Amino acid sequence: MDGFRGTRRKFVAWGNSLLAAGGLASPPLHAADSHKAAEGEDYCDKLGVTKIVNAAGTYTALTASTMPLAVRAAVARAAKHPVRLAELQKAAGEYIARLLHCEAALVTAGAASALTLGTEACVTMGKRPAVRSIPNDVTGLAPRSGPRAVALSIALVLLLTLTPAWMAAQQRGQRGGAGNPFPGGANPDGSLRPTPPVTRLFSQDAYTEYAILAPGTEQFRIRFWPEEPRAGATELVNATRGGSEGSDIEVYDPRTGKPLKFTYRQAGDDPENHAVHATLPLPVPEGGIGRVLIYKTYKDPRTYMMHGDDIVWVRSLSGYRLGVVLPKGFSFLSSDVAAQLTTTADGLLKLAFANPSGQSNPVTIHARPTTAKFTPVPYTDMFFDDIKTLYDLDAPETHAIRLEQTYSDFRKGDKAKLDSLAYLQLQDLKVIDLDTAKPLTPVKEGKGLAVRLEVPIVDERQSAHIRIAGTLKDAGYRTQNGDLVFDRTLHGLRNTVLLPAGWEVSGVSQSGTIGMYQGRAFVALIDLNAENNYRVTIHATRRTGDTSK
Repeated sequence: MDGFRGTRRKFVAWGNSLLAAGGLASPPLHAADSHKAAEGEDYCDKLGVTKIVNAAGTYTALTASTMPLAVRAAVARAAKHPVRLAELQKAAGEYIARLLHCEAALVTAGAASALTLGTEACVTMGKRPAVRSIPNDVTGLAPRSGPRAVALSIALVLLLTLTPAWMAAQQRGQRGGAGNPFPGGANPDGSLRPTPPVTRLFSQDAYTEYAILAPGTEQFRIRFWPEEPRAGATELVNATRGGSEGSDIEVYDPRTGKPLKFTYRQAGDDPENHAVHATLPLPVPEGGIGRVLIYKTYKDPRTYMMHGDDIVWVRSLSGYRLGVVLPKGFSFLSSDVAAQLTTTADGLLKLAFANPSGQSNPVTIHARPTTAKFTPVPYTDMFFDDIKTLYDLDAPETHAIRLEQTYSDFRKGDKAKLDSLAYLQLQDLKVIDLDTAKPLTPVKEGKGLAVRLEVPIVDERQSAHIRIAGTLKDAGYRTQNGDLVFDRTLHGLRNTVLLPAGWEVSGVSQSGTIGMYQGRAFVALIDLNAENNYRVTIHATRRTGDTSK
């Protein structure tokens, strides 16, 4: 045996030849033995191993656990057919990753294999060229001596000794130590880690639409309106999610509708991560907001897959305002998110919904082929509307509210009507073009007011980005029995009420998110119904001994 060199396959073939030569090969199975073969030989009895009742738990030393009938049946079925191991590993890993909502998964032969692969991952830091350059002997397929074997042993020791210390440090940080006390995400045991307190007056502003392309392509087309609020910024960066292959990228200036210069290049050291770097048409002005319109196509088999003829689309969406469009000839079997359903002008079904938290939100859609011909349904995508209104409350006895409203107007023409002034009786009215931070002068337009646009809107890629501001007096904002009361009919998708300093929220009649902004409490309200207005009452109590206004 010392002189034998070759693969495992050659060794098994060589051993079978010896058995056959010596008459020791297994004889053919006769009918009398068929029942015993179907039931399987009891190797515990054959080897004299004692069977026990396991009341301790799933410990490796106690052979973990017995297998349920369904598992045993699946194993028996799988044993009937040979498959390509590499294909099985890839498919099993992708399936487990989808179940766990993680980037990737790998089934190993045991703990030792997992430690070896984990060590390689640490050494290569996920860089594919480095992974490919690992010689076979590092993975234990060749002599286990020499410099590389020593290096592997050292790496394993470091992994086993440093990992527990690192995890302990992470746990200390999660409990509020020197690290971030509110990291979000999950702990290794699956329990949730706290996220930071809510401090943003409004959730994520960008609207994202996913148009699922033809079945079998594993592709979907994205339409995305990201923003850049930092004054002086000249570039907007939009990353491609790891594992999604981006192509057919187009970038436009929403103000003019003209193409913008951009690059699409690798982000960081990982060749699977890329980002769009769009050059803004002008540096973001003080008091303004930069924005771009991005079209891109993703190919991602983890997101878009087929179950027979049916489409399955699953993705974790952290955007705030979202839409998903089915390909032509498909209808919804199910969707696990509450959404508005419309039929587009070209007969496609579209879901529109909001993610009020702005946090990651898994969505799964099942769709099937249909012969139905859908006619357009005149429901406007209520979540496409990006209007947001801030009610900044002065002292309640003044009834005064400083108001700021921001929105995009897509209506074609050289003027933008200020429709919201019909329900906002503002004093000291100011209107700003957020693309340039230039003031706009309101002019009489019919029974209302409008502003003339420097760049007329002529196509669907264009819009005007407008902010109106002023002060209003509202008797519904008052004190009542010593408490602050804000009672008003609100309009639009997003409204935030910012309380005066020193007041604590004690009641809200509608669903809303509570947060703190520069030491002041606020209530962020989301209108998830198609009706464009609703009444809300907010109660607040002053902190004891706090006389701040």
